[in-house]
Amino acid sequence: MTEKTLIEQANEAAERLEKANKASEEIVARLEAIEARRVLGGISAAGNKPVEPSKEDQVKSGMKKYFAGTAIEKAFK
Repeated sequence: MTEKTLIEQANEAAERLEKANKASEEIVARLEAIEARRVLGGISAAGNKPVEPSKEDQVKSGMKKYFAGTAIEKAFK
């Protein structure tokens, strides 16, 4: 048996690193695709009409804003 030279050992290590890098790139690409599907897979509200708040909700919202920072503010939650 002959011992491998330092250059041969370095070349083998470089080959292993290149294979590992390629595998890592493939995994990252798959993870990015999964994350994109997860983020984009939500329900879209496109085409739905906006919900108009009722008069009562508008009044409560206005009162809450008016009394913000006072002791009465808690009554309008």
